Amino acid sequence: MLASRKLCTGCTACKFVCDAEAISMVSDQDGFYYPVVELSLCQGCMRCEEACPVISPLKSEQQEPLAYLAFSKNENIRKNSSSGGMFSLLAEDVLGEGGSVFGCVMTDDFFGAHHVEVRNAQDLEKLRGSKYLQSDLEDVFQQVKKRLLQGEKVLFSGTPCQIAGLQKYLGDNPRENLLAVDVICHGVPSPFVWKCYLRSKEKKYGGTAVKVSFRNKEFGWKNFSLAIMFSNGERYNAQVAEDPYLRGFIQNHYLRESCFQCPFRGNHYHSDITLGDFWGIDQIYPDINDDAGISLVVAHTKKGVDSITCMDNRAFIAPAEFNDALRANPSYFSSPKKPPVRAFVLKDVRSSPDIEMILEKYGGTSVSSRIRRKTAKLFESFL
Repeated sequence: MLASRKLCTGCTACKFVCDAEAISMVSDQDGFYYPVVELSLCQGCMRCEEACPVISPLKSEQQEPLAYLAFSKNENIRKNSSSGGMFSLLAEDVLGEGGSVFGCVMTDDFFGAHHVEVRNAQDLEKLRGSKYLQSDLEDVFQQVKKRLLQGEKVLFSGTPCQIAGLQKYLGDNPRENLLAVDVICHGVPSPFVWKCYLRSKEKKYGGTAVKVSFRNKEFGWKNFSLAIMFSNGERYNAQVAEDPYLRGFIQNHYLRESCFQCPFRGNHYHSDITLGDFWGIDQIYPDINDDAGISLVVAHTKKGVDSITCMDNRAFIAPAEFNDALRANPSYFSSPKKPPVRAFVLKDVRSSPDIEMILEKYGGTSVSSRIRRKTAKLFESFL
């Protein structure tokens, strides 16, 4: 038995524990991957159910979480990161010990995102920054297991549900060399919606995408923007309150169904470290915020604490009171609310050739100026 479609996160754990190879991950009409069982191959062993972090939840091994505010002192790393650049510093430490880093990158055509393995610091740049669409994990869990069995250090970064899936897949295999790093997740948007949106931009600007940044800081950290560079030298750059795709994402219009009842928040993280934006820092530490990006770091395990506190002089790190630090990050604790228009948005995107008109129809300035003003506030409340 597999998790229902409403609860399945697409983590791939069920697929890779199936020795009969009876399970495959298949994309639905909105681009979300779900497991499909070939019944003629299924041996009824129920290992898929045992590996599912939704059906068979993990037991928490976490300590009382500790919060920090932090940012890299390397301005280039900080500039090209979504918040303070702490992921890059954690990754550099693992690579420096001859280990591997697994994280999310955009595909070559920028229509999708997937997980890859990085073995040298020069390739870390493509892992930096948020990708606001669901990442295809492919066979990454198997690669992680292989590295761990070889006794190597591994940093795996992903969403909380991907971390839970990896932990369940690894089971009793050695995990002492694994550093699991997730993010404060708002939810994962439809890959199909993003693909349609980017195609629309390419048509409008007359070139193919050569670079995409979902968290461009040209207008500052708080007023981040979606920036797209095209092959003909043209450029699109719109702030979070102005871009239709970012607005729809923040308004939950095309998140995966399971995101609306996510079981991996609050006291149910299974990572060593959770990274996010230190929203609300102006009210707590106003003298520190320079609008270049401040990371919120939550350490759940001793391994996580040790990894953060050994940064030496490469980062500014200061302890923060947990409740104060998380006050402006409700996504750490609770799932996003499912909007009544979600089904209509996805249906219209699938049937209409003009995606920007659809996104504006349900969440843009053409609906009312109030929605536009509200959107600017939503990202502080939910991201």
